[in-house]
Amino acid sequence: MSTPTPTAAGPLHRRRLQRITLENNLVYNTKTGSFHQHYGKENIVRNNLFIDSLLQQIQRSRAEAHLSFTFENNIVYYHAGKLLDGLWKDANVALKNNVYWNAAGAPITFAGISFEDWQKSGRTMDRSSPIQNLSIPPSWTFISNPTHPR
Repeated sequence: MSTPTPTAAGPLHRRRLQRITLENNLVYNTKTGSFHQHYGKENIVRNNLFIDSLLQQIQRSRAEAHLSFTFENNIVYYHAGKLLDGLWKDANVALKNNVYWNAAGAPITFAGISFEDWQKSGRTMDRSSPIQNLSIPPSWTFISNPTHPR
């Protein structure tokens, strides 16, 4: 019996989407990113649950000369992979008021740097976001069941 593996990504903003709001979603068990923005301008990603992407949780594959997106009030909970992948060195993305937790217990890094350095980077990067141990309700068996395929 083989274990199913996740395929595809979660919501993918591409083709220069502008001022799109992605909110109040549950994105679970993807392979290449619970959220991925390729192109876009001034998009808003808020109040979502992003859970257990296999390779990376949030991906940004193009740095542009304008605000790409605002990522706020989201919960990112995962067991494997990187938190962030792609291009994060410029200031044209805003992350704020999010909660992050690596349920495997591994240290959480932000584009290869510590959370403290990430917050001090001078960009609008999670200055008010915590890394917090999240207690998952037992009724959420799709998350808390260790035999469920990830």
